[in-house]
Amino acid sequence: VRTGAVALAAGQFAAACTGITSPSSTATATTAPYIYEVRATVAALPLSRLVQQAAFIVFVEVVRLLPARWNTADGSRPPDPQRTQPTIYRPVEIRIIEQLQGPPLPSPALLAALGGQIGGDKVGIYPSGLFEYLPGERALVFLDPPELFPLGGARMPVYKLVSKYVLTADDHLHDIDPDRPFGGTYRHYSWQEIRSTIAARVPSSPTVTR
Repeated sequence: VRTGAVALAAGQFAAACTGITSPSSTATATTAPYIYEVRATVAALPLSRLVQQAAFIVFVEVVRLLPARWNTADGSRPPDPQRTQPTIYRPVEIRIIEQLQGPPLPSPALLAALGGQIGGDKVGIYPSGLFEYLPGERALVFLDPPELFPLGGARMPVYKLVSKYVLTADDHLHDIDPDRPFGGTYRHYSWQEIRSTIAARVPSSPTVTR
């Protein structure tokens, strides 16, 4: 079991754990289970910083979670994951309900939820709140530009998560405090606060409702 510990801002953490991994030319084939755990102390960014950092801000509904995949160039298990340290991610299909920032996204679209298990190989991301999704869940997600990953025989754009605010029963949004178990809250926002902050950053960016 390999473990890592990092202290990053939420966006930096996501960026550090994604990206296409190329096999090393010196890698030797091994079938030993690859178990890699990342335990991170993640600083939750304030809303104003997220608005400045994210390329896209969209209110979405989770449609389904697709099977876990490797982030290698062809999607296959690398010959020696212990050496190359790839990651496993789960593509999440989302339906765009409303887009509040960035060029229009396709709907449905895919985002990458870090961590997952393929056979005996497992990548665990702790705390996992940012990367837990349930079908039917609605959330405001802050996204980086996509990378092309092999899916279904083609290379598909998969968007990288910067942060995620979950819709509550009283029609507010709360961000996931990564220093607490999934479900803990750090800040609680009304839609008016969200829209006002985005409008102050990008006053000319229209919203797109699907």
